[in-house]
Amino acid sequence: MIRTLRPLLALFLRAVRDDVRAKFPPIMRTLAVLFVLLVIWGNQRNFNVGAGGQIALTFIALVNLAAATLFGLGSFSSAITEEKEDETMGLLRMTRLNPLAILLGKSTARLAGGLLFIGVQIPFVIVCIAMGGVAMKQVLMVYAILSAYLVFLCNLCLLASVLSQRSVMAVALSLGLCFLIYVAPVVASVRPTGSSPAYAEFLRYMMGVNPLFHTLQTAGAGLPFLPFGDSIRFHLMGAGILFLASWACFNHFCSGAGAAAPKRRRNPEPHRRRHGSRPGSLALAWKEFRYLTGGWGGLFLRTLIYAVLAGGLAIWIWDEERSNNLRNVGMLFKWCGLVIFTVELGSVSARIFGAERQQQTLGGLMGLPISMGQMIWQKVAGCLLAFLPSLTLWWLGVMLYSTADYRRPFEEESGLDSALTIMWLAEYVLFPVLVASLSLRMRRGALLSAFGLMLFGNILAFTLRRFLADDYYRDTGSIYLIAIGAVGFAGFLGTRIPAQLAACAAEN
Repeated sequence: MIRTLRPLLALFLRAVRDDVRAKFPPIMRTLAVLFVLLVIWGNQRNFNVGAGGQIALTFIALVNLAAATLFGLGSFSSAITEEKEDETMGLLRMTRLNPLAILLGKSTARLAGGLLFIGVQIPFVIVCIAMGGVAMKQVLMVYAILSAYLVFLCNLCLLASVLSQRSVMAVALSLGLCFLIYVAPVVASVRPTGSSPAYAEFLRYMMGVNPLFHTLQTAGAGLPFLPFGDSIRFHLMGAGILFLASWACFNHFCSGAGAAAPKRRRNPEPHRRRHGSRPGSLALAWKEFRYLTGGWGGLFLRTLIYAVLAGGLAIWIWDEERSNNLRNVGMLFKWCGLVIFTVELGSVSARIFGAERQQQTLGGLMGLPISMGQMIWQKVAGCLLAFLPSLTLWWLGVMLYSTADYRRPFEEESGLDSALTIMWLAEYVLFPVLVASLSLRMRRGALLSAFGLMLFGNILAFTLRRFLADDYYRDTGSIYLIAIGAVGFAGFLGTRIPAQLAACAAEN
C-alpha cells in the first residue's frame, strides 16, 4: 500500500519539505499571529464595549478572506502553468508520475500552506470570546467557512491553470469564474427584472453561500434577511467537482506539443513582412510601448473597451426617478477608473522587469551603451501612455461628481481629507516600485504579493493609529507620517533596483 502511494505523493512530499525549509512561509504565519494580537489589543483598549470580541472577529475574518483570495490567485493559478512556461511538463510526463500525482503534488502542498496560515490564528482568536459578543462555536464556524473557501479557490485556480497556457491567463480565468460565482448574483439581485421564481431562488441561494455574507452572518455582524445556505458543503462539494474536472482535462491540455515542448515560430516570407515604425533614439521606450502595452492598437482597444463598459454601467445605474443620477454615474466612473488604473499599474510594473527576467534578456539590456538610469527611465516612459484610458475615465468621473455637487474638482472639506489624499498618492508611488522590486525577487506572484503587503501594511498602520492617536478623527500628523514612510520606503526600494537588475543579469 505504501509503495503504491509513494509515487502518488512524491511531488507533495517534496513540496512540503521545500515549504518547511523556506524562510518566507513561517514569517508570513508569524505576521498573521501578530496581526491578530494587534487587532485584539486595539479593540480591547479603545472600544471597551460589550461586543468587542464580535467586532474584532468580524474584522479579522474579513482580512483573512481578502488574504485568502490574494494568496489563492497568486499561488494556485500557477500550479500547472509554471511547468508549461518553463517547458518542463514533458519531463514530468516522462517520469512515473501520473496526472493524479502531478495535480496532488502541485496543488495540495500549496493548499496545506494556506490552511496553516489560517489555522495558526485560531488559538489566538479564541481570546475574542473573553472580550464578549461571540462564542466558541462562532469562532470555529468562521474559520471553517474560510478553510472551505480556500479549498474551493485552490481547485478553481487549479482547473484554470490546467486549461491555460500562461499564468496571467489562469489568473484572469480564475477572476472571471469568481466574478460569476460570487459577484454576478449580487449584481443581478440589486435590480430584479421580473424573472421567474426559480431564478430568484437561485440568486438567493448563491448569495447565501457567498463566503463574505456567510462570514458576516456567522460572526454576528447582521444581514439577517439573507437565507444563508451551508456554504461549507457547497464549497467542499464544488472543490471535489473542480478537481475531478482538472483530472479529466489534464491529458488533453497538458500532453500536446504546445505544453510539452516549445512551439516553433514560423518566420514569415520576405515579401510578406511588415515593418513597423522606426524606434529612433528612444529604442527601449518604443519597445515597451509597442510590445509590453500593445502600442497604438492596444491603446485604442482598451479605450474602446472602457468606453463600452462605462456606457453600460451608466445605463444600468441610471434611473429617471432619481435626482442624483449624475452624482452616482460620476462616482461609478471615478471608482471604476481608479480600480482599472491600479490593476494596469500593477500589471505593467510586474512585467517591466519580470518579463525580461523570464525571457533571460537582462544580460542583453545590460550590454547596451546606455547607463542603468537611462535604461530604467526609458522603460518607464514607454509605459506611461498605457494609463491614458483609465485615467481619462477617472477624470470624467471626478468632473461629473463635482458638477453634481456644485463644487470645483478636488475641493477638500477638511485637513483630514487633504492628509488622506496625500497618503494615497504616496502609496501609489510605493506600489509600482514594490511590484517591480518583487518581480526581480520572485518568479511569479509579484503583483498579488504586493497587493497583500500593501493591504497588510495599511491595516497595520491604521490599527496602530487608532490606539496611539489622541483624537482618531482629527489627527493628521500620523497620516502624514504614514505618507512619509511610504515615500521613504519607495525610495529605498528604488535605489535597490539597479543592483537587483545586475544580479539577475548575472544569473542569466
